[in-house]
Amino acid sequence: MATIAINISKNLHDKLGEEGTHEFVSVLNQINTAQVEEMERLNDRTYERFQRELAHDRELLAGLIERNTERLSSEIKQLDERLSSEIKQLDKRLSGELKHTDERFSGELKHTEERLRGDLVRVEERLRGEADKKNAELRAELIKWMFIFWSTSIITIVAGYLLK
Repeated sequence: MATIAINISKNLHDKLGEEGTHEFVSVLNQINTAQVEEMERLNDRTYERFQRELAHDRELLAGLIERNTERLSSEIKQLDERLSSEIKQLDKRLSGELKHTDERFSGELKHTEERLRGDLVRVEERLRGEADKKNAELRAELIKWMFIFWSTSIITIVAGYLLK
């Protein structure tokens, strides 16, 4: 128990006297002690009530966490199943579209290849025709020059015999 140091004015001390002052201070200390004890008792009761409410709130919170954990686990499982299903459907659809695209691309590639082969044959035939034409022109030109060379050579030889 804590006592309070009380300063009593000289005037009050003189009126109460030494014994009255001590008695007055003793009464004030008893009042103070009673109030401190009452405050401690109220504080203990408040603390106990707080502990009970805290324990109750912990139980409520634990139940809430458990229910929400179960609910969230269930929702996650449902979402996982739905997502797996959607991924499978998407995979099937993409596989079908890829197969269709591959078939279409293969057909277009085959058509383009045939067209290019036809074009290549036509170009080759045209080049061959042009090469044959150039060869014929070169032969004609070569025969013409050979004729001129041999003609002048024969004329020169014959003229050389005749003039001799």
